[in-house]
Amino acid sequence: MDAVYKQFEKKWLSRRAFFIHIIIPWIVISVLSYLIAVSGSDDSHAQFRRLLLVLFFSVYFLIVRIAMFIMAMNVHEQLKRKYKDAYAKRLEKQAGFGFIALKLGATLARIKRDLAHENGAYDEPTRRL
Repeated sequence: MDAVYKQFEKKWLSRRAFFIHIIIPWIVISVLSYLIAVSGSDDSHAQFRRLLLVLFFSVYFLIVRIAMFIMAMNVHEQLKRKYKDAYAKRLEKQAGFGFIALKLGATLARIKRDLAHENGAYDEPTRRL
C-alpha cells in the first residue's frame, strides 16, 4: 500500500504538483488580470486603483489555494495514519481530482467521512446533497 501513497503524494502533493496546480494558474490569472486592468482608460489614477484591486485578488487567490493544499496534505496524513489499507483502496479507485486539482480537498474529505461511517464513528448517516 505504500506504493499507492507514494504515487499519490508524488502526483498530487509534491513540490512539482504545488507548482503545477497552484503557482502556474496563479501566474496565468494574475498576468491576464493585469493585462485587462491596464487596457482600460488612460487615467493613471483609475489604472492604479484597478491594479491594486488585481493585486489584492491575486494574493487572495494564492493564499486560498495554498491553504487548500495544506489542508489536503493534512487530511491525507490523517487518513494514512488512521485508516491505512481501507484508505489506500479508496485512493487507488480515484482517477483524478479535476482541473488544477480543485476537487482534491473535497474528495479527501468525502473519503474521510465515508471511512468514518464505515468504522462506526457516527450512529446515523449524514445526508448527501
